[in-house]
Amino acid sequence: MNDLYREELMDIYKNPSHKGNITNPTVSINKENSMCGDSLTLELQVENNVVKDAKFNGNACAVSVISADLLLGDIIGKNMEDVKKIDKDYLLNLLDMNLTTSRIKCATLILNALRDALNKLDTPKQISKEDNLATVIREHPEVEEILYDYGLHCAGCALNAFDSIEAGAKIHSLSDEEIDEMTDRINEVISTGE
Repeated sequence: MNDLYREELMDIYKNPSHKGNITNPTVSINKENSMCGDSLTLELQVENNVVKDAKFNGNACAVSVISADLLLGDIIGKNMEDVKKIDKDYLLNLLDMNLTTSRIKCATLILNALRDALNKLDTPKQISKEDNLATVIREHPEVEEILYDYGLHCAGCALNAFDSIEAGAKIHSLSDEEIDEMTDRINEVISTGE
């Protein structure tokens, strides 16, 4: 490794461009390397199947920080299909450092977090009637129409932060069967995007 590249890497370690937090990330994953104590949180903002922003935070060694910063810089602007193709070889090529086996684990900590984030994104969380109305509306604005269909005008109600879907529905005199039906419709819309 030449001295100029080594200086670039040390500058990335001291001043990482992608360290920080995202307000309301699409997905957030914590990952630890038990061998050395590194701990990172990865946050992604995904819109229209494209990584719009990516940040990491935590306490980690120079190799983990540099690897995280380079990888996140690389994935911003990429569509999710391309991001899913990133593997260990791709990351190590991007990093371009001679690493021992233990240091490879440090370098791939961010890749492991990214894989977990992709898995989480591919497996949408099922909404239950116990979920908070405000949270469901904020995370899935597309369900407002379903709520309106059942007489719940919750998007504009200041009290939605205090009620579950079930509690809000009961206030509007929905039966248990109607609440279950509405919750099923919400989950169908979230899972299909329609």
